[in-house]
Amino acid sequence: MLLLGVAPIYHEKILVRFQSAGEPPLSVFAPYADFAMQVELLFHLAVHKSRMSSAQRMDICYLNYLPFCQFFVSGDWVHKQRAPLFLRGDQEFVGAEDLKIALQALNTHYSSLPASERNKSIHEIAPHPPKDGDNLVTKLWDRHFSRWRMPRKTTTPKQTLDNVIAPLHEKIAQLREIVDTTGGDPTPTPVEGLEALVRERVARKRKGSWWRVPEELRRIARSPGRD
Repeated sequence: MLLLGVAPIYHEKILVRFQSAGEPPLSVFAPYADFAMQVELLFHLAVHKSRMSSAQRMDICYLNYLPFCQFFVSGDWVHKQRAPLFLRGDQEFVGAEDLKIALQALNTHYSSLPASERNKSIHEIAPHPPKDGDNLVTKLWDRHFSRWRMPRKTTTPKQTLDNVIAPLHEKIAQLREIVDTTGGDPTPTPVEGLEALVRERVARKRKGSWWRVPEELRRIARSPGRD
């Protein structure tokens, strides 16, 4: 716990839960802590053996994202050498340089479309990479999203989607009312007992050469009296 920087206020609770569970192996009791511990130990051993510098601590910390991804992209030599040591059989390391070349090729491909097509949102133009050719992105989709080439046999009726979304909109409205009423609280909030967290973000309608928002929503935004 000290090595991983666990806050002292949690030490006793963790030990009690560990003992109540029968003191199982760390990989069973706390799988992610076990993974982070391996990364941390690798860093200390590498520094001790002069294979890494202590200044590269932040670089090695990025490997803690590995359990949550299907492929890990980086151009850092530390990641190129160390990430493969922790990859599962269904994961792979992708060099940043190779992915940039593949993405540039896709950008050129879609930029050749007529203006009427390019005016659509990027999600409409390219919901998936091209199905032909040898682009790296297409290969990654084939390796990690094996069903993407299969056509969908059924479509969800709009009314069904509306029935799912409506309760969410209602819940969001309730949360916004609470925030507006209380005025919000800028002070840090303890996570214990926290039921909801409201966080607002602004998404740009356009990124680079491509629209991120469908044309019909852009028209609504331009209408008088609309944000």
